[in-house]
Amino acid sequence: MDNAKEHPNMAGRLQYQTNSVELFEIFWLTWRVLGVNVIGNKFFSFCYDALLNIAVTFWYPVHLTLGLLMLPTHGDIFKNLSMTITCIVCTLKHISLRLKLKKLHEIETLLDHLDKRVESQEEWDYFTEGPQKTVKNVTKMYFGIYMGANVAGILTVILDSERRLMYPAWFPFDWKSSFSIYCLTLLYQIFGVTMQIIQNMVNDAFTPVVLCLLGGHVRLLAMRVRKIGYDPGRDNNHNLDDLKRCIEDHIKLRHLFKTLEDALSIVQLSLFISSGLNICVALVYLLFYADTFVATLYYSMFLLAICIELFPIYFYGSVMQMEFEDLTYAIFSSNWAEQPKLYRKNMQIFLQNTLPRVKMVGCGIVSIQLETFFLICRMAYTSFTLIRTINKDVQ
Repeated sequence: MDNAKEHPNMAGRLQYQTNSVELFEIFWLTWRVLGVNVIGNKFFSFCYDALLNIAVTFWYPVHLTLGLLMLPTHGDIFKNLSMTITCIVCTLKHISLRLKLKKLHEIETLLDHLDKRVESQEEWDYFTEGPQKTVKNVTKMYFGIYMGANVAGILTVILDSERRLMYPAWFPFDWKSSFSIYCLTLLYQIFGVTMQIIQNMVNDAFTPVVLCLLGGHVRLLAMRVRKIGYDPGRDNNHNLDDLKRCIEDHIKLRHLFKTLEDALSIVQLSLFISSGLNICVALVYLLFYADTFVATLYYSMFLLAICIELFPIYFYGSVMQMEFEDLTYAIFSSNWAEQPKLYRKNMQIFLQNTLPRVKMVGCGIVSIQLETFFLICRMAYTSFTLIRTINKDVQ
């Protein structure tokens, strides 16, 4: 077993330790590229971080917004509004996560503690073949979609016979005055949008990854609870100790949930608002201004990409919620009826703690569950129907 560390536990059994923390290495590597926790000379790290934030995180959405305000037609405005909204919200999400770095480290620590509680081959097999493998696939999916879109956008500009920028934007100089200035300007836009896409990717992928791991650990707890009382080699005192450890695990899981909710609230609210705005903007452009097949195809794929971006977040939010709800049934599936009074008293306390519904809510407004995803889809369809009706009346 490549990912397991085996050592005897107190009862002489083998303990199989999973490693959730290693799944966050790609995120910390990406954040170092973005200037967060850069390893090396402190002065160089500070300068790199400051320069990157000024040139990309702050200035990039500003120069797009100023350029958007200078566009002559409504068609051009709607054509480029989605990218401007995305960059502004990306900056907000990036700043929000940077302010919550201590929370992210705390999440890693809690997951590491929970990993050490994996105590059987069955649990190890489930977690490595289930949540861990899923997390790797989800991370690859986000990376492929985001970087694929970036490469396609860059190639479109480079291969275009007309000298133009990736996106209409304002610069304090005339970028058309010479070829060298144009190349430097285009290079800035390519570098800037690549950094913004990396920011967006790490911001959006982090949520489903942690939700998937959290749901997986809740399932592992349910597996351990169901087994209590059925092992003939363990007496009542051992069963009570097992129950107390499960109660401690549940406390850690609830703490992990609260920490995650606090760290990602602003990110999820920003994502919800920007997704709704981008869907409306894309629909308006498709219905009123898209006059070529390429434009229609691009914005149709853009709408599809928004759905692909959102679905894993809300799906794993619902999965986590269902796993917490299943804990109540797991408690009754244990052999509690044959246990002494002290055990049943502790079990009742545990049971009461599992009854409150666990539902992640961004800033107290946006529920991170599938119902919210379908709400966004219904909003998009309603907007589409409304705009189409208005368009017919105008014609």
